[in-house]
Amino acid sequence: MIASTLIPSSQSRAPRAPGKKASAFSRQILLDFFLVFLYTAILIRPYFKANYENKWASIESTFIADARFLAEHWPHPQWQPLWYAGTRFDYIYPPAVRYGTAVISKVTGFWPVKAYHFYVAFFYALGIAGVYLLMRVGSKSRPFAYLGALATSLMSPIFLFLPRFRDDAWMLQPQRLGVLVKYGDGPHMSALALIPIALAFGWLALEKHRPWAVALAAVFSAGVAANNFFGAIALATFYPILVWSLWITRRKNASSFPPSPFPSSPTG
Repeated sequence: MIASTLIPSSQSRAPRAPGKKASAFSRQILLDFFLVFLYTAILIRPYFKANYENKWASIESTFIADARFLAEHWPHPQWQPLWYAGTRFDYIYPPAVRYGTAVISKVTGFWPVKAYHFYVAFFYALGIAGVYLLMRVGSKSRPFAYLGALATSLMSPIFLFLPRFRDDAWMLQPQRLGVLVKYGDGPHMSALALIPIALAFGWLALEKHRPWAVALAAVFSAGVAANNFFGAIALATFYPILVWSLWITRRKNASSFPPSPFPSSPTG
């Protein structure tokens, strides 16, 4: 009688314990995600406030000029007279980078060049945190997720197999950072940054019926395509690998998976 009074029954504990555990797990992931983002932002801190660079091989001036043109003809110029002897503004490039840069410039008063660097640096840091998120939800291992994010921020395995890329990397800086800083392909790197986040929510959506995960997978998939079409192709390439990885680790039949989040997104 006394024991039954002091020790709650399993029936009374069951409804609350899983919710508390899941909530604590989610808070831990969010904290780790923020810490990895902060670490990466500190790692590339000078790039957040960079102005014009002396990288003659860089193509970033194209995107900076496009964002400046948009900011001066807000919210939609309709026509871009500076490209291809004149063309429709929507035909030039996906909208996220130009609109993101223009909004930052108009809100903060930054020059378009600084607003552009802030935009792409933010997404670069977000992408490293995205690697942590993907590895955490896939492996359920906190140490390995941290290790994967740290390795992604500091090295590129491609250097082991392709010496031309290795020789082109200043002080063996990661390939993704070199593409961003030396060659100025901010849209591509911003799209690449969102891919692991889209895949992470796709994994959660396929693993178990989670409508919120389906919605977030679709949102981040759309964000990939809105930054760069080559990033959308990469996402489409990774998706079957994600399904295969889930199958070999969970041993589910393909017919038992919940509806795919990616075909429901604009990139599908």
